Amino acid sequence: MTLRGERRWFYTVPGSTDNVDSPYMRPCPYLVSAGKSLVVFSSWQNVYALNSQGQVAWHWTVPEHRTSSQAEGFTITISSGPDLVRSLAVAPDGSRVLVAAGETLYVLENEKVVLKLKPGESIDSAKFLSTSSDWIVGSGTTARIYHDGKQRARFDIPPNAHLAGAAPSEHIVASFDKLITVATPTGKQVSES
Repeated sequence: MTLRGERRWFYTVPGSTDNVDSPYMRPCPYLVSAGKSLVVFSSWQNVYALNSQGQVAWHWTVPEHRTSSQAEGFTITISSGPDLVRSLAVAPDGSRVLVAAGETLYVLENEKVVLKLKPGESIDSAKFLSTSSDWIVGSGTTARIYHDGKQRARFDIPPNAHLAGAAPSEHIVASFDKLITVATPTGKQVSES
């Protein structure tokens, strides 16, 4: 690792140099996260993982929403397209990626979905704690703490809170506007100010 500010590599987002009517509709890296030897970014519903040389390691797209209903012998399927990525996180060791889109949290290893969770509300943010097995998900006014996909605790947070956490033995912080909530990884609220 170099600490002298030297550029190691760069990457151009696919489609970002295309001639489009509006620069606001051009693909760009909306969310970016990094772990050991992996940089992951999202552009709309697409997720790209770049290796330590700046080359695409894998690409994944949020699946479409499809609903089907039957009436009088006919099946009607409606697609509303994929949800946009709302939150993105890479495990510290780079082995897993959390992708929150709509009401679904996808846990990816390489480009494969290994776990899919639906906490019941639109997901605002998802963050790994200190390992690839422990993460926190913020939905509305609730933070849920998971270990390998099983919810082990929850606590109240301010709406639209930013989540931060460290090692499992330390505190988890949720903040928004003037309010900061601190809790333990077991969900016990330590303070609110």
